Amino acid sequence: MHVPKQEISFGLGAMVLSTLGFFYWPLLTLASIPLIILASLDFFKETYFQLKQGKSNVSTIMSLTVIGCVVLGYYFIAALNIVIIKAAV
Repeated sequence: MHVPKQEISFGLGAMVLSTLGFFYWPLLTLASIPLIILASLDFFKETYFQLKQGKSNVSTIMSLTVIGCVVLGYYFIAALNIVIIKAAV
């Protein structure tokens, strides 16, 4: 599976925004949410197609992790998770 550099850039941008939001201006953390979603779109797409077939794989776990982190407010962890997985693939 080929990982475009753009997705890693979105993940890194989300990490920077969530860090700056944590230390300086909290609204920047909310600005990281669209970048997190853009960086993890392929996980969501693959999860959707796998669940339609009644299967699950690593993308399902990644999707649930990212959704859980965003819902609970752990934006940096969600972005870090995406960057680590994208860099490893």
